[in-house]
Order: sequence, then structure tokens, then C-alpha cells
Amino acid sequence: MSADNFYSELPSFSDFSSVSALADYRPVPDDWYVLAADIVRSQDAVAAGRYKEVNMVGAAVIAAVLNRLGSDRIPFVFGGDGAMLVVPAGDVVAGREVLAGVVDLARQVMELELRAAVIPLAHIREQGGDIRVRKYRLSSGNHLAMIMGDGLAIADRILKDPEAVKPFALTDREAALPPLDGLSCRWEPLPARNGYIASLIIKPTG
Repeated sequence: MSADNFYSELPSFSDFSSVSALADYRPVPDDWYVLAADIVRSQDAVAAGRYKEVNMVGAAVIAAVLNRLGSDRIPFVFGGDGAMLVVPAGDVVAGREVLAGVVDLARQVMELELRAAVIPLAHIREQGGDIRVRKYRLSSGNHLAMIMGDGLAIADRILKDPEAVKPFALTDREAALPPLDGLSCRWEPLPARNGYIASLIIKPTG
């Protein structure tokens, strides 16, 4: 397995009941990078009724990077108001260019501030974090990344810390239009049956 093709060559699994087989998660190569993006004051935008625009910008980060680098090569996590993708060293320049394009697009078209950074995985590991991955096969050629470790949480903290993010922050202005082929918003209202909708988030304590 080559470092640049780590994710595309990673064996996949289709039995979701085995998702907790921790020994099967593989460490991402040390020379990879996390592309991290997050909308500033997204809660204010959602409160103002701009939830679709917030989601669209977050999805645009993923669509643009995958269109440029290849959807079978890059593990990612969608956060609603942003996204995180883990990219090989050989693709980090192209990934940075595309991410800068989405930042510029969000500012000019959506009037939303998208903060973004390119954080070396080696730096995250120096902070005590890790990113380990499995590839869950939904259907032929259609996969989801299952990610273990607190590396993305550390990347998120770095992204939102004005001092910690300085060496990694994107400051590009007037970047090229990102490739957004296939991007669509399929958001639909989900009615509550009893007046409330609860989201359950479970995190291990050890």
C-alpha cells in the first residue's frame, strides 16, 4: 500500500456490526494533512434562517476537494457548518488551492466567513492525537470513512484558536473558482412526531 493511495487501497467492509473492531482501523500515514474548514458564527446564520446556505458551504468544501483529488482517495467528515478531509502529501497543494476557492466563494456569494487551515497530521500527533481509518462499503464504489481517534477534534480546536492556527491558516484572497460539479442541496424538513427531535451523540470515555 503506497502512502498517497492509502485510502483508495484500504480494504473495505460491509457488515456494519463490525464497525467496533478497533484493531482493523489503520493509521493514516504520518505525512498526510487535514484540510479543516468551519463557518464563523454559523449558529447566528442558522438562527437567521440561513441553515441551507450554511450546509451548502460545508458540502461545497467536500465536493470541491473530491472533484479535484478523486472521491475514492480522500476520507472526509461533514460537520454541517464545515468539513474535514484528510489528504496525501502529494495532493496538499491542489487541496489547498481548492479550499481557498471555497473560502473566497463563501465570502463573495454567500457572505459567510469560512475559516480554513491545512494542518499536518504529524503536528496533530505531536499534540497527542491520532487518526485511524476504516472504509465502510455502502454499495459498489460508494464508501464512507469510519474514523477513530481524537485527531480531528484536535484539528478543530487548532482551527478555532486564533494563535494555534496561525502557521496553518489559509490567507489566500481572490482564489480560482472551485470545481463544484455534482453539488446539490437535498435538505428536506424532518417533522417531529411529538414536538421534539433528539440527536444522540455517544463518545467513549476511555
